[in-house]
Amino acid sequence: MKTPLLSLILALASLAGLRAQNLETWVLTDGRMFEAQVKQVVPGTVTFTLRTGADQPLEIAKLSERSKKQLAEVLGLGQSVVTPLSPVAAATAPAATPSATPMPAAAPAATAGGAMASVPRDSGAIDATDEGSMEANFGLTTTVIGKVKRVATLGGAGHKLIEFEDTQFNVFINKRQLDQSQDWHLEGLEGRLVQVKGKIAKYNDKLQIQAYEPAQLGVVE
Repeated sequence: MKTPLLSLILALASLAGLRAQNLETWVLTDGRMFEAQVKQVVPGTVTFTLRTGADQPLEIAKLSERSKKQLAEVLGLGQSVVTPLSPVAAATAPAATPSATPMPAAAPAATAGGAMASVPRDSGAIDATDEGSMEANFGLTTTVIGKVKRVATLGGAGHKLIEFEDTQFNVFINKRQLDQSQDWHLEGLEGRLVQVKGKIAKYNDKLQIQAYEPAQLGVVE
């Protein structure tokens, strides 16, 4: 039996229109499918951006098991391969292994020509290792500061994940947002102190802020 929520998703997803880039196919527990991008995830609910451009929340439990795994891969929190944006300085590998060869110094076109802006330290910023304080601010717009461990590219989707030292907290940037601005400068952040402002969320018990625009991030000198 169709629920109003599922009927709305399927109706919107079937409307005619231009096909947006990077749409992915999702399957419901009853086998029906729709095309959309993941916009945001909060405990128990995922918000999709449909082909029409409309945003639609959906209970994660209504996704098929395959789509739940797909969602975990999109967010970089499942069993998907996570490729570093730039090589970890301490890592070494045999020269004969092409996949382990350090990336060229030139930055990708989407982020070339600059560096992440420097910002003054927010006196009220929560340390990224202070997960108790972040839990207390769950769902609230909060400033978090921490030392970056690595910046990763998630599988083939092209999303980015900024991971911090000594914590599971991370910053997620959807490929859609990356493509909308030339001001995402994510190179060379490893080992640097980075401050991010956004709403504290969680997925698979990992605290997370999703960044929608470059102005949410800054390097603290």
